[in-house]
Amino acid sequence: QKVDKLLVDAQAITANTREATTDLAGLRAEVDASLRKVDSLINEVNRLWPLKRDAQIELK
Repeated sequence: QKVDKLLVDAQAITANTREATTDLAGLRAEVDASLRKVDSLINEVNRLWPLKRDAQIELK
């Protein structure tokens, strides 16, 4: 009986792991898409509003 219970527990763990792996793959795809959008927005902001300026101070 203990072996049967252990087998049932192992099968449940396997099913949960499989489901979690599927969820992680979807989450990874969403995160990657969001990062690409953020990168695109940053590039667009930098193109339209250049923030890089000459930061040197000239002493006379």
